[in-house]
Amino acid sequence: MMLIRTFTLIFLTTTTTFSQIKLIGMFCSNSISEEDVTCINFKENNQFDYEISGCLGISTLGSGTYIFSRNSLKLKFDKSEQVQYSKIKIKHEAKEQKEAIVEFITTDEEGYFLPVTIFRKSDSKWFYTSQNNVNIKISQSRKQEEYKIIQMFSETVALKIDNKSNKKIYLSLFPKPPTIISNQTLKYQLYEISKNYFSIGKEYRDRFKRKI
Repeated sequence: MMLIRTFTLIFLTTTTTFSQIKLIGMFCSNSISEEDVTCINFKENNQFDYEISGCLGISTLGSGTYIFSRNSLKLKFDKSEQVQYSKIKIKHEAKEQKEAIVEFITTDEEGYFLPVTIFRKSDSKWFYTSQNNVNIKISQSRKQEEYKIIQMFSETVALKIDNKSNKKIYLSLFPKPPTIISNQTLKYQLYEISKNYFSIGKEYRDRFKRKI
């Protein structure tokens, strides 16, 4: 009976302690070697900013409202649009008799040639650029083709174009921006918590410390 009472007292004390602690400020996860670091900035009125960064800079961003109850933490992200910075310019040219030629001219944001991979959805065909622009010959038609332009360190650009005439497509690709977490909810179980740290697991990387 004494053991049961003791356990009940410990449980109630732990629950009360968890519920009384208020998370305010920037908390960042422990990093092992060159692993990415996750930081959560808990602000007033249950608002938060979320960020994942690594050796290549910031990779993920988000913001929203958080709910802290007993031994759980819920992050509810606002609905946000992913902004595209790359620029697209399409120049229409004279028609061919049977075929239309689509020429892709790809550069970085400063105007220097940038090699890319181009994927055409209709036939799942891939095209590659190395030191020259890529010309794609297609049968003339009124249907639209969907293309995806992919470059490792730049934004991925998707576009739809018709096959009715020759075209030159000028693409100025900007560096890949952070991914925006939108309209999602993350829920964590809290194993430890104090005003200076909290833990969402038992591994070293699962502990978040207050950033001073």
